Amino acid sequence: VNFDETKCSTFVAPSNISDHDAISLSMDPCLTSCITFTPHWITYRPLTDSGLDALLHSLRTQDWSFLGDHSYHLEQKWDLFLDCIQWHMDKAIPLKRKLVRNKGTAARITNNWFNEKLRSMRETLHFLIEDHKIFPTSQSKSRVCVFRRVYRRAIREAKIRANSREIK
Repeated sequence: VNFDETKCSTFVAPSNISDHDAISLSMDPCLTSCITFTPHWITYRPLTDSGLDALLHSLRTQDWSFLGDHSYHLEQKWDLFLDCIQWHMDKAIPLKRKLVRNKGTAARITNNWFNEKLRSMRETLHFLIEDHKIFPTSQSKSRVCVFRRVYRRAIREAKIRANSREIK
């Protein structure tokens, strides 16, 4: 991965879900000009509604009695559990391979138009959306709609500026 370690920061926070802490890692992506693109294969699992439904159905019909069986050690139960999950995932949502040939895909992964101002606007938009979910009023909905338009316009302008810089 191409990144500048001086622009990388970590933060440990309580997750409030379990006794483990959450670790947040944030780093600024490298500009597309520093990437030398070569075609490569990627492996991914396409998550579709039908695939997720098939996964849930197969997990529901799975016999989980081995978890309560005292003849297995805890490690064996854990391995069997993970093997079951993996088998059901492979059956319902199989892995696929794709050859990424064009630089456009790499540019989507690492863009040079998304800046701190847009990041701040995105966080503000998420805050306004959460505020509207908690306190649904016509004013909060209006604030979300207006700010979303402003945010989309700012994204559009930032992309245009970035493309203009690439063309020059």
